[in-house]
Amino acid sequence: MITGRRAALAAVLDAVDGVQGRTQRPGTPRVGDGWATWRGGERAGGDNFLQSWQVIIVLPGDLSGDAGLAWLDQHLGDVFEALEHSEAGGYVESVAPISLAVGDNGTMPAVQIMIRTE
Repeated sequence: MITGRRAALAAVLDAVDGVQGRTQRPGTPRVGDGWATWRGGERAGGDNFLQSWQVIIVLPGDLSGDAGLAWLDQHLGDVFEALEHSEAGGYVESVAPISLAVGDNGTMPAVQIMIRTE
């Protein structure tokens, strides 16, 4: 269930122009790479759980400059639409900028989208 959902979310992300959906974090992330990481579940009644997912997409620049903001302006609505209106997706709870650790001492700008699925 979790592995299948992760692969399905990768396919959803891959269908968005400007995003390359991955089933897991690549060793060397590139601009536009996106993947989902399972962040746990919460009992929803009976045998059902609501699953929390962290979706990460690498940005072309941090949000203090124009490149990252321009990417978000151009793609974020499509990402939300894809995540909320596909069978694999769910409810988008939040979005926030993050610094993604890469290598020994480096970081890359990225956006974190938290979603909840059944």
